[in-house]
Amino acid sequence: MAKPPISRRQILFKLGGLGAYVVAGPTSIANAGPFFAPTASSYLSDLVTALRSAKPQNALRIAGDALTDGVGVRALMAAVLEIGVTDIRPRPHGILHTVMMVHASLELADNAGDEEAKLLALWNLHDLKISQQRDRDEFDDWKMKSAPEGPDTEISKVAAKELHQQFSKAMADWDSKGADSALIALFPTLSHASFFHLIWPFAVRCNSFLGHKAIYAANLCRATKRLALSQSAARSLVQTLLVGRETTIWDGNANIASGLAGTPFTKVAATHRNARALYRQMRNADSTACLSVALTALQNNHHPDDIWNALRLIASEVFHNRSGTRSKDGRNALLPVHALTVVNALGYIARTTTDGRLRWRCLLEAVARIPNMREWLQSSTNLPTVTPSLEQLAVGPDVKMASLTAAIASGSPPVVCGYLMNNQTSVAKFGSHLRTSLLRTAQEHHQHKYAAAVLEEAQLAPPELRAMILAPSVSYLVHPDDATTQLHQQSLAVLRG
Repeated sequence: MAKPPISRRQILFKLGGLGAYVVAGPTSIANAGPFFAPTASSYLSDLVTALRSAKPQNALRIAGDALTDGVGVRALMAAVLEIGVTDIRPRPHGILHTVMMVHASLELADNAGDEEAKLLALWNLHDLKISQQRDRDEFDDWKMKSAPEGPDTEISKVAAKELHQQFSKAMADWDSKGADSALIALFPTLSHASFFHLIWPFAVRCNSFLGHKAIYAANLCRATKRLALSQSAARSLVQTLLVGRETTIWDGNANIASGLAGTPFTKVAATHRNARALYRQMRNADSTACLSVALTALQNNHHPDDIWNALRLIASEVFHNRSGTRSKDGRNALLPVHALTVVNALGYIARTTTDGRLRWRCLLEAVARIPNMREWLQSSTNLPTVTPSLEQLAVGPDVKMASLTAAIASGSPPVVCGYLMNNQTSVAKFGSHLRTSLLRTAQEHHQHKYAAAVLEEAQLAPPELRAMILAPSVSYLVHPDDATTQLHQQSLAVLRG
């Protein structure tokens, strides 16, 4: 029998009397109740207030008690996101990852068991508390300034159109103050879809910070589809998109995109053979040569998905050949993650936008960025300049594993690839095994972001390519030498009492 809702009076926090819980119905993400609009209930505001000021260990206990007493996972994640966007200085990298991974946490929790979904939320909360402390240490405890209250009147269509123009001009001029002011006035007129329609070109145009602008925009879009978009989240994203400026690829591809804008997608289906052929031509080529290969493929009636699938293979190869294997190896392990997460973000924007020209620009950005990223990683993380083809994984070692659990536990990409090639295992089943192990040993937020991205990219790819895309993940996400973390033990303790 479902636990009955609990009143505010019954659910006062045990530590310091801090506010009240958010009751959200079932804690399983797959069965969660309606979206949570931050303005719709004071409960969420109370939860945000309580968790914002709590120390890490206290926050874990507060959240654990709340989850045990019937607070939903999505409500806790909504609080984490809101605290992140208001307490973490907008910048396209570093500690803002705690907000970027909210989508990953929600995605990984889909179809998870009740306890695993809660553990993912607690992990994200703990990461938020670490990020808050780093923000205090590095940025003198930055806080988003409160938005001035506007007149309590409905904005006319004419006024809304003028605000749209003001916002777009400020973004085009890299005017952060002007963009923030226009957004605050415009926000009440925007739906989730219309906001991101405005944002997508500005998220795609800039390649600074390893493509994190597109990653943040795509992940925030997906998270707020589930949790509702707050004004503060929108402001955080807009300010992040205006930090740093690197638009060389965007500017260089403008004419190409215009030429493709009216080109309908071919009716010829994408195939794994076409993708592998393009992958072989592009895997060691520079960005100019890759663009030439891609454009020739389109002229030869290839479907754009052939190119996206080739990029999935190239990005997976870059990650597979990284010089650091485990998360504890630091930047040499985590920076190559972004080859795949950039493809994931740009691909999501391409599939989501209603602007045909922008859809082509996303593809062109991805084609040009990944070779540049590979070259940068070679100079910055000791990524080898001569690397084996990802297709060698598909050969697999002469090792027979009795189960998917055993293959994943080996931490060996060739072993996992061999198993997946020889066994019809769904991406969802692989993800379930991966999630269980990741919860026990995860060290940092890039692991969650990458896990959600690689599972989605594998699902989007033809079945014949999935093993090669998935296999490189295991040595980073589930290394056999990674021990159970103290955080995992603490989280289980607060959930099990």
